Amino acid sequence: MKRSVSVILPTFNGQKYIAEAIESALAQTLAPHEIIIVNDGSTDGSENIVRSYESKVRYFYQENKGVSGACNAGIAVASDNYVTFLEHNYVWAPEKIACQVRCFEGDGQLGMVFSPVLLLEEDKLSKCNIIN
Repeated sequence: MKRSVSVILPTFNGQKYIAEAIESALAQTLAPHEIIIVNDGSTDGSENIVRSYESKVRYFYQENKGVSGACNAGIAVASDNYVTFLEHNYVWAPEKIACQVRCFEGDGQLGMVFSPVLLLEEDKLSKCNIIN
């Protein structure tokens, strides 16, 4: 199976942290094939920050539909056999994608894996577990 991963990053008014989230996706030891950013109607400077990564990400804008609408829009344009979600205020450890792909490759019956992330919140990092 081809080891290609699409990262879907939905954002709404995420300018405070989105660069750190994007950087954590770009720093993966198993690089994602694509990083899809769906701007869900932001009214802050998120778009300008994302556009500074234009050669490294695919950017889409939509009117606000909520996080599930943004995730679904990202899924609709994803081109890889693995999809992972990264919120604009999360930071991944560099091995996150590689570890999760190894899990899938080791057990053909898996349908989903999850891992802890670092949640950026008011200038501090806090650990939280989410399904990813």
